[in-house]
Amino acid sequence: MATKIDFTKKKKKTSTATDAISASSTISKLRKVTSEEEALEEIKTEEFYNTLKSYYTHRDGESEITARGNNVFSEMSHADLLEYFYNDRSWRNNNTVAMSKDLANAFTDSNDRNAQLAYISSTYHALPSFWNDPNRSFSSWLYDNGGAMIADPVNLISFGIGGQASKVAYKAALNEALKGKVASQITK
Repeated sequence: MATKIDFTKKKKKTSTATDAISASSTISKLRKVTSEEEALEEIKTEEFYNTLKSYYTHRDGESEITARGNNVFSEMSHADLLEYFYNDRSWRNNNTVAMSKDLANAFTDSNDRNAQLAYISSTYHALPSFWNDPNRSFSSWLYDNGGAMIADPVNLISFGIGGQASKVAYKAALNEALKGKVASQITK
């Protein structure tokens, strides 16, 4: 008799230091950045660091294994968490499977968590291109974005044709989902 294995990721509900940085305690400090310079300054702030730590711990559990190793969010430095953020957002913007996960999170998470996701995403989109971003080298950009695009099933199946159209559709759906849920939560 075959045993059914549950491959879904379980979110850990243990009380840790990062639980003290809840979604509701970080959203009151979130602000919308409108320029590249503001975005570069924003990612250096303690609020951004705490928001990343809170959101990623909620979404991924206490730790996440990536191509760059095992990431324990409560033990990550600001620089390590920023590297994870760049990698995460590269994948979540260039790979339809990862985009689908963001979309699913937007529909199932609380308004506070969606406010964090909107803040993280809008800050990422406000950042300059890699050649103007002092936190990013061409090789790290290529590793993150190239890997996301190459591993995208839409690109693998259709040889890239239609991949961009489906990504635009996913982004539009995610923006629409977030717009209604968190527009009032991010201060201008």
